Amino acid sequence: PKLEKMLIQAVKVLEQLPEGQRRILEVLAVDGWYPSPEMGLAEISEVIELYGNNDTEQARKLLCQHFLSHTNILSTNLSNQFPERAEVLNAAINAHLRGEYALSVPVFLAQADGICAQLVGVQLYSKGRDGLPKLAAHQDIKDLAPFLISFLHPVITAIPMTASQRERMASSDALNRHAVLHGEASNYNTQLNSCRALSLLVYTAWIFRELNELKSSEIEVQARLERLLRHPDAL
Repeated sequence: PKLEKMLIQAVKVLEQLPEGQRRILEVLAVDGWYPSPEMGLAEISEVIELYGNNDTEQARKLLCQHFLSHTNILSTNLSNQFPERAEVLNAAINAHLRGEYALSVPVFLAQADGICAQLVGVQLYSKGRDGLPKLAAHQDIKDLAPFLISFLHPVITAIPMTASQRERMASSDALNRHAVLHGEASNYNTQLNSCRALSLLVYTAWIFRELNELKSSEIEVQARLERLLRHPDAL
């Protein structure tokens, strides 16, 4: 009975998590940020509280500090995960560390797009006729549990990073992939935008790798269950 009570409470908590996760990720994504796997709950909570208090400048400062202080480990993780991209990624990260943001920002954005296409088969920024990212309709995404879909909220909904020219008029300081890579923007070369772009790159590599591993685990579990059904004595 005690275990049953604990499980019921756990299920209730999990049911509430997706909406909370979406809210947190949306607050960050609206200002062009994405969490990294090195970011702790306390750190995220502090940043969200600052945004809630309209202290955007301090929130951005803390986020920049995080990505600057973790650049080396994030760079190593990316190079290990994508050795075929290591030369390009390292060049962009070195430019970022040297303060050459005009070089780092476009490469970070382009590599985030390429990594998403490599891991999922859909470009990160592609949109359908409804104006929403095609990722939202991708079968591998649609079949996920709400808890997992909530982690993808900032890349499967309309946000400033992927906004069209008409949509981004109201937010002049937002980093936008299309404006940078198509030469529309010439004032993106700031530390703030380079850290933002790095956060998107890290988040894309992290979240889709985790989803791929989860999918592989589900396939393995399903195969084991099928074997047990055919040969119950194996249990």
